[in-house]
Amino acid sequence: MTAAREFEIAHARRLTIEDRRCLMTRILQQLETYRDVTLRDVPAEKCIWIDRLIASVSARLPEIVAMEEEELQNILRGFQKLLATLNDISQSEAISPTRH
Repeated sequence: MTAAREFEIAHARRLTIEDRRCLMTRILQQLETYRDVTLRDVPAEKCIWIDRLIASVSARLPEIVAMEEEELQNILRGFQKLLATLNDISQSEAISPTRH
């Protein structure tokens, strides 16, 4: 996750509803990219968790962007941690271990 995205998430309470929608849409796009790129060779039945997450958030997007500030901040902190973890995992998989 970039520093700009972290800043944006941390300051989401200053965002309009449309800004919140754009932020959540970018989070969904990051999840979709992770699914399409990092998990491309993983069997579909093992990717149900991320497919369900993407579908659930997409379906509830209007509800999420209209949340009270504290609730939205909790959601955004959760996504921030998830995206950072997924980024760490994908970077560690890109580094092949040295074999002796």
